[in-house]
This record gives sequence, structure tokens and C-alpha cells, in this order.
Amino acid sequence: MVNPKYIITAGCSFTQYPQNPKFSNWPGHLSNYLGCEHNSKFIGKMSADNSYIANITLYTLSSIDKNDYDKILLGVMWSGINRMSCFLQEEPDSYHRFEVEGNPVGYIDKKYYFMSPHWNDELSVIYYKHYYDEIGSIIMSIKNMLLVQNFCKINNIKYFFTEYSYDCVSRNILIKHPEVKFLYEQLDKSNFLPVTDMSDWIDNNTSLSYEPNDRHPTTEMSKQFTENVIIPHLKNMGYVE
Repeated sequence: MVNPKYIITAGCSFTQYPQNPKFSNWPGHLSNYLGCEHNSKFIGKMSADNSYIANITLYTLSSIDKNDYDKILLGVMWSGINRMSCFLQEEPDSYHRFEVEGNPVGYIDKKYYFMSPHWNDELSVIYYKHYYDEIGSIIMSIKNMLLVQNFCKINNIKYFFTEYSYDCVSRNILIKHPEVKFLYEQLDKSNFLPVTDMSDWIDNNTSLSYEPNDRHPTTEMSKQFTENVIIPHLKNMGYVE
């Protein structure tokens, strides 16, 4: 068994590294463990939805020489189902602006606009008032998971999936809905970390405290999650020594 030469990690702010100025997230701890931080690609983005996560993951993988696919470990932490993004060639009149760089985003050109039901910009308000559907959003999220899963399987890329918090696919009772169930059952759960999601594991397996008014994992939370969940799973799968 040979450890991966480098890793690719994708997700939302729980996965953003090293851009996160406050905390060191799990990709940093994992890459340090594998000794490949300087050979890796960290593509997590704050507030990223699952469509953007899937797209940037496939773009990043497609930019790598296929002869190196056996040297990669991909880790994707999927985001909330109610987060959305849209590709717009023309800048809309109103969209959510962060205090720091983060919207719009892109991997070729910055034309992907993030939307959230918690934002009051016109783009988000119109979308969630007229077009959002919870079942539809679960279907879309699972399709994005399957897209990345199947790309990895076809190309023999080692990978693992997990979810970031309570508003993801696996905790939603609607996965039993007939429009959803047949898709959900196509996910290879053996390649998911053996936890409900990162937030749930932290709440139920550590006594660590969050920063005031901030539910993002602290550095120590991410370190414990990496050491106690990610690495044992990767060893069990035969992905790392």
C-alpha cells in the first residue's frame, strides 16, 4: 500500500483551506498526515452549493493527467440542500455580496452566483419565493453526488464523501420519497465516512466548545474529526497506511 501523492478536497466553508483566516479545517490536518500539503488542491468555497462543488471537483480532476489518477485521494464534504447557485453570463442587478471575496465565484471565470434562503438580495429572494422545492433540491444534490461518484469509479480514483451538517441529504426524511429513494439508493455508502455528518459527530463525540455565534468547526474540532473519523476510515478502505 502506498499513500496518495496528493489530495483534492472540496466542499463549503467547513472544507475551505487554507483561505479560512480563523480556523485550520480538516483538509489541512489530513494533508499534513499524508505529507502532501504542497502537492494538493484545496477547492472548498464558503457557502458553496452541491452543484458548484460537483462542477469544480470534476473540472479539477479533468485538469489532471489521467496517468496520475491512481495517486489521488479525493475528499468531498457535501453542503446543504437548500444552497443554490446559477451560472449567469451577465451580472445581475442584485446578488449577495460578502465582506470578503466569495460571490460570484468560478473555476474558469467568475460567473457562478451563490444563493441562500437566508439572504435578502433580489436574486435569492426571487428564486426561493418562486422556484425552490425541497424535494427538487434533494434530487439535484444526489445527482451531483452520483456524478462525482461515478466519475471516480470509472477512472479508479480513490475517494470518500461526507456531509457537513444537519441540512444535508442524509438527515432529511424526504430521502424516502419515491422521487428520491431510487436515486439515494444508488449512492455507494461504503465510500461515505461512517458518521451522519461532521457537525453531528462533533456535538456527540467531543466536549469542545464552538466560538461565540459561530458554528464552524474550530481547529481542534477538525483535528479530532480527522484523527478519529477520516484517517481510520481511509485505513479501513486500504487507501492509506
